[in-house]
Order: sequence, then C-alpha cells, then structure tokens
Amino acid sequence: MALVLNGYARLEMHPRRLFEYLADLAAALPARTFNAQAVANVANALAKADIKHEQLLDRLAQLCCTMTPVDFTGQAVSSILNAYAKLECQTPQLFDHMARMIMDMPLATFQPQAIANIVNAYLKTEADGMVPQIFDRMSAAALRNPPGSYSGQAIGVILNAYVRKGKIDEPLFQYISKTVRSLPPAAFDAQNIALVTNAFAKAEIFDEALFACMAQVAMQVDVCAADSQNVAVIINAYAKADMLENEPATAALMDKLALDIPRLSPENTNAQAIGNIVNGYARYLHGLEKPRTREMAGADKAVFRSMATMALRLLTPPSSSSPLCLSLNADPLLFVALSLHPASRTGGGGRGGAGVLNPR
Repeated sequence: MALVLNGYARLEMHPRRLFEYLADLAAALPARTFNAQAVANVANALAKADIKHEQLLDRLAQLCCTMTPVDFTGQAVSSILNAYAKLECQTPQLFDHMARMIMDMPLATFQPQAIANIVNAYLKTEADGMVPQIFDRMSAAALRNPPGSYSGQAIGVILNAYVRKGKIDEPLFQYISKTVRSLPPAAFDAQNIALVTNAFAKAEIFDEALFACMAQVAMQVDVCAADSQNVAVIINAYAKADMLENEPATAALMDKLALDIPRLSPENTNAQAIGNIVNGYARYLHGLEKPRTREMAGADKAVFRSMATMALRLLTPPSSSSPLCLSLNADPLLFVALSLHPASRTGGGGRGGAGVLNPR
C-alpha cells in the first residue's frame, strides 16, 4: 500500500479517487503491517497529493507514538514531520514524541535534506515548545555533514528556519558560509539565493565573502525569470547588509538586475514585490559614490518606470500602509503613476524622493 502511494507521488501523479480509496484501506490495516518507513511513505504521498485524510493521519500519528528511536532513520522522521506540517495537521503529541526521539537518535542519521525538513516543520507548526533544544540538536547534526552533501535548496531552507525562529547560531552560519562558497553555481536557483542572502542579512552577519559569492552565482542565474519576489528579496538583502557598492561583484549584480528588472512578468509581480524592489533599488542608488554612466542612468530610470507601470496594473486602491505607498518616497515616477490612476486618487499628493534618479 505504502509503495503504491509513494510510487504515484514520485511520478507526481495524484488521482484523487485512487488516493482516497487506498487511504481508506490503509486506515483499516492492522498496526503490525506498518513500520516507520511505511508510515513515512504514506504520509509523504498524502502530502504530495494534498489529501488531508484525517482518519489515516490520526492513525499514523498514533502508530509513530508507539515506536522508538531505533525504528526510525533521519529521513523517515523528516518525511513524516514534513508531511504533517505541509498538510497543516495539528498533532502536538506526534511532534512532541518525534522531537524527543530526535534528541536520542545518532547525529549521523540526519543528512542535510532531513535537517531542512525537520527545522522547517517545527518552524511552521511552532511545535518545538516542549523540546526547545531541537534546533540546537539539528545544528550539531548540520555541522557533521560534509559540504558536498548539501544542496542549495537544503541550505536555503535551513537558514530561513533558523532566522525566522530567532536562532542565530553563529558557528552554523559560519559553516554554511564555507559550504556555500564550496558548491558549484548550478547548486543554486533564484529562490535559494534569495533565502541565503536574506537570512545572513536578517541575522546581521555581514559576511563579505558570502555575499560576494552569492553575487557571482546570481550573475549566472536568470533570477528575473523566476518569481519577482525573489528579485526583491535579493536586492533588499544586499541593501540591508550594506554590500551594494563596496564589492565589485555585488555592484555588477545590481547593474545586471537593473537591465533585467524591466522584463519581469507583470502577472507574477505583486504589490509587496514592487514595494521591495523600489525601496531596495533606491537605497542602492543613494549609496553610490561614483556617478552613473549614461547607459546605467537610463537603466535606473527603466527600473522605476517598469515598476510604476506594473503598479498601475494593480487596480485595488492602496492603503496608507501598503508596500506601494511606503515606496512612494523612493521614486517620483512611481508616485506620479499611482497618483494619476483613477482608483488611487485621494485628493492630494506631491512628489517625493527628489533626486533618487540622479544620485550623488
């Protein structure tokens, strides 16, 4: 049963009627037919198919709570936790039991992807309260894994979880920095780059070697072909870390983004992304000490004009606290575009951010 469900899930085939029928059968099977890996396979298949079969999930949770650390591998634990978190299945007893098992399992069983799934699951469910040492345990496991065992995706998820949890483990961040710099650029996509740079910026660990490396990687990735929010996060991370003009690699990245941003897909760009891109790029321009070349000055204007055009596509009148309104002071073109839009007229307004397009 578990193999059938897992096989379909691996092929990204999720016939709902079949999954629900097999889930009904699995819920009725005797406990002796399930081991930890079978539980992991079934839970993972349900999560991939986005089928929240509560009877079966409750049954699987109960089975897990009767098992001991020797029954599990790190991969099985992580698959189960990831599935329950993804399905938003509130099972405090399961997460508490699994946390206590993790504390007793050997560190060597936890590979990077398993660590990423575990910390992300406890972040999403906030279920680490009973065993708060779980993040420290995963840090110890992460430090044991060789750099070559990491993927860009695992690194991004791990760092994001620790920062959002408020766990700034400096030895872990230092080790991850060395690991990032040892991996080939092909290991990272736009989202991975965004997660890594954002995590270091939020942790206020301004690692120049790390940011320079990520800039070089981003130069080889078509970040603008991805979600516009990734572009916004990358720009803001470099601005926050004050890495925009001090390192040739980051300056080259910003120049590349200036040329690429106008071709972002309007359909995949929301108000938050527009606000973040305008704010981050304005901070970049304000920090420059050297005058822009004619070509780049034109590219700078194109960035703001494209963001203004995209803003006009958003028909909902912005509130005073919306990302768009918070960006008005950064760009006069964006302000004018919004003020001229019929849906956003409020009977007043003026030009803000004078001089942004012509930085000192």
